[in-house]
Amino acid sequence: MKHAMVKGYQISKVCVRPYEDVLGIGHSIGISSIPIPWAGEPNIDTFVVNPFETTRQRKEKEIHVLMDKLQPETIMLNPGKIGTMLTSTKKEKPTEQEIQKEKESAKSTKVKKTKGRS
Repeated sequence: MKHAMVKGYQISKVCVRPYEDVLGIGHSIGISSIPIPWAGEPNIDTFVVNPFETTRQRKEKEIHVLMDKLQPETIMLNPGKIGTMLTSTKKEKPTEQEIQKEKESAKSTKVKKTKGRS
């Protein structure tokens, strides 16, 4: 394929967009973008890394890859837990003894203060 440039332009950089039919040319006057028919792939190959994937999609893909490595026989559900509700996980009030132990441990650990630093 040929593209005519005006005489005197000095080409400094050429970039191709993946999966698109565009070629960017940086030259001494500015930039030019020219279409290149049939340069991009019409269908993105799913086995190749997705250039447009988000971090959430990448994490999901990693999880699926790890799950595929496991044997189906090793994945089991606990039938006693299915259909039950979670119990309250609120922490009860600490007793007086626990409060005293926390105060004593806080006193025993000395904080070294330095001048002018936080």
